[in-house]
Amino acid sequence: MNVAYPEKDVFENFSPAEDAYFFKIGSKGLVSFHGRNYTIKRKLTAEEQLSLMNHPSFVRVAHQCYANKDKISGLENQMLFFGDKESYPRTLTVAPWLQRHVKKQLSH
Repeated sequence: MNVAYPEKDVFENFSPAEDAYFFKIGSKGLVSFHGRNYTIKRKLTAEEQLSLMNHPSFVRVAHQCYANKDKISGLENQMLFFGDKESYPRTLTVAPWLQRHVKKQLSH
């Protein structure tokens, strides 16, 4: 018997802390949120950006790039892995000077 589970519509009910793997802050308030199989771009105010950067779920991994600690599955050779490593994982390079900080944040 096949049962269809209702899927969350990420585009309508988007929550960065729950849905995004990482986000990058661009120019003029444009923020790109990256997930499993999507990228959502939103224009945020300076206050909204500051709130997002200081959110406890996110850790800085490069200049203007923050990763969701809850979505990280591994850290190897300056690469963050999101999802499982066997299937096609999303990856993100960690700046070498931030790698120790990221490891410390992941251990908490």
